[in-house]
Parts: sequence; structure tokens; C-alpha cells
Amino acid sequence: MTKPAILVISSHVVRGTVGNRAAVFALEMLGFPVWAVPTVTLPWHPGHRPATRIIPPADAFAAMLADLEDAPWLGEVGGILTGYLGSAEQAAPVAQLIEAVKARSPDALYVCDPVIGDRGGLYVPQATAEAIRDYLLPLADIATPNRAELDWLSGRRNDETLDEIAAAARSLPPQGMLVTSAPAGEGRIGNLWVEEEMALLASHDLVAKPPNGLGDLTAAMLLAQRLEGKGAGEALRHVTAAVFDVLSRAAERGADELMLETDAASLTAPKSSVSVRSLGDEPDMPVCVGVDGCKGGWIAVARGKAGVEKPRVFRSFIELVEAYPDDAIVAVDMPIGLLEFIEGAGREPEKLLRRMLRQKASSIFPTPSRRAVYEAPRSYPGAEEYRRAYERVKTVARATSSPPWAPSIFSFALMPRIQEIDVILEAKPELKLRVIESHPEAAFFVLNGEREIQASKKSEEGRTTRRQILVANGVEAYAVDARAPKGAKTDDLLDAFAMLLVAERYATRQARCFPERPGTDSRGIPIAIWT
Repeated sequence: MTKPAILVISSHVVRGTVGNRAAVFALEMLGFPVWAVPTVTLPWHPGHRPATRIIPPADAFAAMLADLEDAPWLGEVGGILTGYLGSAEQAAPVAQLIEAVKARSPDALYVCDPVIGDRGGLYVPQATAEAIRDYLLPLADIATPNRAELDWLSGRRNDETLDEIAAAARSLPPQGMLVTSAPAGEGRIGNLWVEEEMALLASHDLVAKPPNGLGDLTAAMLLAQRLEGKGAGEALRHVTAAVFDVLSRAAERGADELMLETDAASLTAPKSSVSVRSLGDEPDMPVCVGVDGCKGGWIAVARGKAGVEKPRVFRSFIELVEAYPDDAIVAVDMPIGLLEFIEGAGREPEKLLRRMLRQKASSIFPTPSRRAVYEAPRSYPGAEEYRRAYERVKTVARATSSPPWAPSIFSFALMPRIQEIDVILEAKPELKLRVIESHPEAAFFVLNGEREIQASKKSEEGRTTRRQILVANGVEAYAVDARAPKGAKTDDLLDAFAMLLVAERYATRQARCFPERPGTDSRGIPIAIWT
């Protein structure tokens, strides 16, 4: 799919990786065409030593932006990023260009990085800071100030708590605010995402004397992630991990600049694990449950205020649901939402996941029509009856699909379980938004920094890798190392833990949905896979 162009308006340096040099490189590496407008040209970042500044005359700058407003290609622009301004006079024509883009493409996303200062105070003239505050901030969908910039923009001091920082962020116009350099505990630092009542903190180890350009890279990465459809929590995790990867590698080399050309792989597949948690001003987290099918029925792992509960195996899904509180969130590895007729190879969520998980695509079975699913009996007197039932299901599946196709024997074996959930959700519609579908391979892909796990989940290497990923994402080590309960295997238990993390991401609005806007089946049951 063709990605929209991104208009980036910021500073340009001859040497170094800050301003447009950081943002444009990152965005183009992620596959976005970029329109780059320099607001000032410098030989290097002023933090290294004083240097010549070339600022375009205000009338020439305004005329160039007016040309862009009238450009026949303006409709290509789907994202806007503004950063450092060379003068206060630049703010008004920049704002006018943003409004022109929004008029042409109402869904265009604008991220304002208000580059005005740090803990030492403003490092731009006050008139420039005021122009960014008055002209650009009100137009922004998202802003990415550091703590000092947030202090100045909000007119309040926010040194004490994350709650105070979140309150200051909510006092400003943008709907979404990513506050960088947020306090995250001894020896750690974080990015704080604030949106309405939601506040999420992603944190990592503090790196002493970091190179410049982190804010520019963070804002660009955040814009790219949101344009790719990532939810706030997922985008926050990816951006924080990617920037920390690049930062820590540059620091290890003793570099005085970020080395994006060397560490470009970190932008798409960061290896660092970051902690993401919801702030205390969020509503109480409900009990979350991860579920996987197993030989004994259903294996479930739950976590509430008291921590991870002992894994349990339930013979029926209704028994499982009734064992947990009425507001519990349940993520299960089983198709939910059935179509009467199938176009192509299964439902839309399955098609989307196969494109994402190229090496594990075969693990995502297409789900046939509801008639085909219900053709499978719940039990079989013998092998011959099982074979005949499978043949009937294949016949119905082919008759209710275009082009005609039939489910595999492995998919056929799941049909009694699919029926079980479908019947419950029709009988108890209040469960439709609490019982969600997920898929372990997709969940581990996201938890592993959007990298597929090569080793099979049934191998010792695969189990070890999956345990490490679960622990890195906040599951207690003792829990993932425990023996699976009777009726389940180790890989069932680990898959259930992956489902638990999806349920928690869903509860805190961090989960990603395939498709982004799910449809429903004829019974009003959502058709979506969450990761």
C-alpha cells in the first residue's frame, strides 16, 4: 500500500543527525515520501560550538510555503511534522500551510515538536516560543514537548509527579501529548503519553550525556507509527524502544551524534525491551485472562491486583467465563465472529495477519463459513464418522466460499471449540466486548519488537525464547517457568500467557486491532484479531 507523503518543517545541519536530518532519514527508511522544508541552515548543532546561521528572509520563506499551498500535489501529504523554527515570523505561514493540507486531506495528522528549550531555559527568542505556542500548538493533533518545554507552554511548574505532568499536558490543546524526559524512577527515564483520561509511561535505563536529535527522531517515529495505524500504546512502545536502541548504540561507540545510517535497522525492528505501564489515575485494571485451547479443554492464566493466578484448565468455555469477575477481559486463541459467505482465504483479520507474519503465515488457519463450522458435530462415535463429518464440512465450506476452498483437518478439529464460543456470545451479548480473539504468533511478534520467532514453539529453543519474551514484557519469571497443569502442555501455557498480555493491552487501549476498524457478523459479534 502506498504511504502518504510527510511534510517536515525544521532545521537543517550540514554535519550531524538533528532536525530535518534525523526526521527525514527516519521517515524515508520507514517508507514514507518526505517533503522537507528547512527553517534554518547551520554547519552543525549549536551545542557543539557557535556557528553561522542562515535563516531565509521572512518574505521569501512565506512565498515558498504559499507555493506549496497551491501545489497540485498537496493532496499527497498525509502527515505533517514541525520542529525548530528559525524565527517567529515563520510560524504564521507554517500554520497557513498546515491548514491548507488539512483542508485538502482532513485526516492528515499533524505532530508539533515545540523545540524551544530545556532545563536551562528557552534557547530560542521568546517571540519564537510564543509564536509556536499561539500559531502551531492549537492546530496540532499531537505535540511532543520535553518537560521543560511543557512547563513553559503550560505556564506551570511540573517537577514533582507524573500526575502533575499529565495534568499540564491535558491543559494544552493537542488531543495527544508525548512528554519526553519524564521521570521513571532511579536511573530510568521515560516518555509519557497523555490522551484524555489515558496516561501511559514507557521507560528505559538512563543514558548519560546523550547525543542531540532524540526529540526530532522521537517525533518523526511517533508520526510514522500513528500513520501506520498503530494504537497509542503500541506506538509508544515501538518509538521508545527504537530511539533507545539508537541512543544506546551511539553512546556505546562514544559518538557525539546519533548514527542512524549505521543503526537504521533499529527503526523498524528495535531489540530493546521497554516497560509500558498505565498511571495510577487510570481506572482500576480489571482482571485479565489469557486462554488457549488444550487437550483438557481450555487453559487460562489470569492476573489481577494480587498478581498472576495459578493456571487452570476448564472443560468448557462457559465454565471458564463464569469463574472470573463480570468485568474480566478474556483474550482467546480461537476464531470469534463467523461469516455466512467467505470471499477469499478466510476472514479479513486472518488475511491481514498472514501479510504481517510471512514466515508464520501457515499458522493462521482461514475460518470457513458459519454453516461449515456448525456442520462439525461436537463428538464422534468413531474414526469413520469423523472422516464423514470432515467430508461434509468440506462440501459446505466449498459451497459457501469464492473461490471455493475447504478447511484443513487441523482447522476442522477446532470447529467444536469455535461453535462453543459462538453460542456463548450469542446467548450473552454482554461478553462481545470482553471476550476478544487473538493469535499467539501475532502476539509474540508484537511483544518481540515486531520480529518473528524462528524456532518452533514445541522445541526447547522456542519455549526458552518465548519465556524470555514474556518475562521481558512483565510476566513474572516464576509463572512462565511453572509446570503446565494437567490437561495442557508447556506450549499451551506459554500461548495462554501471550493471550494474557494481549488482554491487558486491550484493557489499557494499547492493543492493535486487525483490521483497524472491525466489522461484525450477522449476530453482531465483532470480527477482529487483537495483538
